[in-house]
Amino acid sequence: MLVDPISGQVLPVMPFGRFDEFALADDWLGTTLPPYRNSGRCTADEDDIDGCTCVYLTTRGLCRFGLPELQITGVACPHDLAALNVLRTAAQRLLPLGRHAGEHVLPAELLLTSADFSAFWGNRDPMWDDGPLAVRLIEVTPHRLAIRPPTDFPGTLNEWLWDELPPILHELLSCEPDHALASHPSG
Repeated sequence: MLVDPISGQVLPVMPFGRFDEFALADDWLGTTLPPYRNSGRCTADEDDIDGCTCVYLTTRGLCRFGLPELQITGVACPHDLAALNVLRTAAQRLLPLGRHAGEHVLPAELLLTSADFSAFWGNRDPMWDDGPLAVRLIEVTPHRLAIRPPTDFPGTLNEWLWDELPPILHELLSCEPDHALASHPSG
């Protein structure tokens, strides 16, 4: 049995199949909420776009692929699922870099596509029809990047999450893959 101490997950013993069959959604990417948010204690008004900053999401496990971990912080509770899906999509967008050893130079703004979000779940069909979603990457530490709205967005992070994202990012909690994957870490 192989255990990843970073994500606290059991890893697959068998080698990966084809890379295009690999899906991060198959327990390869963990996220965490701060302990006070896990208990659901936020008292902010759900209708207030910037009512709180309770949600702090960070990936666990991208470093296994030689990639920086990602985080999105200062998110209001009503936008937690949208923020999680942005984090998932950004992780998927960076994943192909993990196939190539060495140092990678990332752009300050990364374009996330419907294909990236679909690939996270192991699906081939697009999940939104609009164009790509720009996100800004900011180095927090040499091994961690923060996700923020694009530079030209005039509002707050929560306004961006509320106004600028495709609706599916606010709605989709989980999704079944198009095909059964052999790369599932829990077996």
